[in-house]
Formats: sequence, C-alpha cells, structure tokens
Amino acid sequence: MKDSWFFGNAGVNNLKEVNESFKLKTLKHINLISKNTFSTYSPWMSNLDKITELEDEFKSNKLIITSINSLETLEQFYSPPEDENNSVSFFNFSSDKLLEGAVDIIKSQGNDISNIFENTVRHIVPLETAKGDFQNIGIGFSSHLAKGAIFLNSPFLNENSALQLAINIAHETGHQALYIYQTADPIIENGIDTPVYSYVRKIDRPAIQSFHASVALAFMVRFLTQLNKGYHSDYHQKVLEKLVHDFTQSLNSYKNIQFTEFGELLLEDLRCYACEL
Repeated sequence: MKDSWFFGNAGVNNLKEVNESFKLKTLKHINLISKNTFSTYSPWMSNLDKITELEDEFKSNKLIITSINSLETLEQFYSPPEDENNSVSFFNFSSDKLLEGAVDIIKSQGNDISNIFENTVRHIVPLETAKGDFQNIGIGFSSHLAKGAIFLNSPFLNENSALQLAINIAHETGHQALYIYQTADPIIENGIDTPVYSYVRKIDRPAIQSFHASVALAFMVRFLTQLNKGYHSDYHQKVLEKLVHDFTQSLNSYKNIQFTEFGELLLEDLRCYACEL
C-alpha cells in the first residue's frame, strides 16, 4: 500500500505534522487578538468570529462534552448542515455508556484510525435527534469552524449500535483529516462548487463536499478492515461490503474537477488504497 497522506505510518505522521502546525498558528493568533495566554488549542478557536462568546469553552479538556451549560452554548453556534429544519439538540445521549463504548472500540484497536482519532479529535459533542427525522444508523457532522470536534447522535438500532457509532466516529475522523490538509492547501483548484455525486448523501453536492465524503468512506473502510476479529459479524461484513463499493465508485466522480497539485496527491493516494481492497 502507498502509505503517504492518510494511512500507515507516513500518513498518520503527515497528518500529525500539519495538524500541530495549524494548532500552533491558531493558538498564537487567538492569544494575539484576545490578549490572552491560552496554552492549549481548542476546536472552538476555529470559529474566529465567535471567540468572545466561546472563550469559556477553550478551557475544557474533556473528550465528551457533558456540561449542560457548554452544550447550550455550543448549540447557539453549530448545527448540522442542511438539517436546520429537523429536530436536533445538543444534549447528552440517553445512554452515555453507548458513546463511551464506541470510543473505547476506536481507541482499543491501535490502528490507523485510532491513531488519527487520538491526534485530531479533542471533543465529541453529543446530539439528540427525533427518531424518524434521521437515518437509523445515526448522524454526525463536523465543521471547519470547529476543527478537532465531532458531533454525533445515537444510532436507532436494536443491535450493533456501539459498533455503528464507532464507524460514525471513523467517518467524522476522516472529515477532520481533510480539514487539517485544507488548512495548508485548498485541495481543489477549479470547480470547488461544481456538483459531484456524493456516495454518502446519494445526491449531487459541491465537489469539495463530495471529496470529503470520499475521504470519510475511506476512513470507515480502513477502520472496518483493521478491526479486531472479535468485532467481526454478519453486520460488520455487510456494512464493509457496501462501504467498499461506495468508496471505490466515488473515486470515479472527479473527472471534471481540477485539483491542486497536492489535491491530486490525495486523490491518487485514495485510488491506490482502493486498488488494494
């Protein structure tokens, strides 16, 4: 496998290096404009227009945000894209143990996704959604205004909810990885808003968002292919087969999109990985 930008030792190290550079630059900028001396990067520092309102949240070091005050504050500034009309609130899961269990699955694997998650994800924000408004496997979202934070709700499944939630964490970790690279390069040179079919949403979306979908698919596939055999099941195999199909097909969608030189490297890296599946 050509381990260059996303997976393997080289990919993990490249992501870590770019992420550390971004965090240091952001921290320096925030301290300069706010006249503070924060010592640690917070995802909420990415939201430069709201640093005054979010400043109290910069100090949090908890992975899973459980403070009601914090959740109520964050709800004012973040919402799922294209889901504004659905019922979403920033409150604890009905079962905190489910989210903790999913995080434990991610962390315990000691694989690429585990390492990238540890290096990039600072906070998880739990969501509550009304069943019927969203797909049963759960929803999640990330934002360039919160690099290092992921937002997740609980799947509505009778079985395999913890595994599915771990898959969703891998999905959002993929978004975080691409956000990191976007801090150093625009990825797409021409046609960033050109409609391209998204194999996650199953609709046409702006090219950069569909590329985000391809990366998220790659991360879910990588997570499942490296998953400890103790978690293998019919559900695991069924989901993996579908994700491999969607990921490999998605890479044929960018023929009319002009990537930057670095963007081409990322696309080629994904294609090399797809060839090995």
